[in-house]
Amino acid sequence: MKLDLSDSQRPQHPQVQGVCRPRASALVLATAALLAGPPAVLAKAADANAPVTWPAAATPDQALTRAVTQWLGAQQGVDPATIRLAPLDPRLQIRPCTAGLRLDFPFASQETVRVRCESLAWQLFIRTLPPAPSSAPATPRPVAAGPNAGPDDRAAAMRKVVVTSGLLQRGTRISADQLVLADIPAHNLPPNVLDRIDDALNAEVLRDVPNGSIVRSHDLRPALMVRRGQLVMVSAGSPSGFRVVARLEALQDGRMGEQIKLKNKESGRQISGVVTGLNTADAL
Repeated sequence: MKLDLSDSQRPQHPQVQGVCRPRASALVLATAALLAGPPAVLAKAADANAPVTWPAAATPDQALTRAVTQWLGAQQGVDPATIRLAPLDPRLQIRPCTAGLRLDFPFASQETVRVRCESLAWQLFIRTLPPAPSSAPATPRPVAAGPNAGPDDRAAAMRKVVVTSGLLQRGTRISADQLVLADIPAHNLPPNVLDRIDDALNAEVLRDVPNGSIVRSHDLRPALMVRRGQLVMVSAGSPSGFRVVARLEALQDGRMGEQIKLKNKESGRQISGVVTGLNTADAL
């Protein structure tokens, strides 16, 4: 028996109806399906550029930190409480941006977040820190750390933290050989301790820290990496592709992650760059 279907009875592909003929090749069908892909992906990309509301907080510093961690959590699909940021320079006077913030990743590595307040014409670059190691088990048990405690109890009561291996004088730029990891009783630890030596690198000490002392985040600030008048190696371009490197004069001091002005001594042209290391910067 021969079955004859009229045009109105012929099955039509819901996504390519009116685009391809019944005899269309598989390649045309696949291409049309890709072009009609799920809108959720496009929506997520648009959300990344949406203004971020200035959150309520006790201080502008706390509000800025909350805004950045919430934005990063939304972009990376993680809990904002697990995101760690490098300490802000205590000299910064942050003005609340009630009109809304613009946040983005200015570099391919996505280790730095650029925060812009267009209404007040300021911007900051904030470095992210690696996630902290996993903490204690979800169901902790009481721990006895006294002399009669067993080996497992004593191990559970200790925590590895960053400790100085010598005197660190105020203004010292920290290097890895000046720090060690040490096991310290957890109940004796002050707040804001560091548990990774990498978190203290490219920072300088705000006060004298004696030998064997525990290093805390508020003892540090980003180190001064560029001084006014020095020549700085400035890179421009994609880290994974073509890059141009030039030697420019710094027109101001710059700490790690800060934005500074630079000048081409031959042409006199000025550009902005972000300090990435000792006498190095990335052009904006």
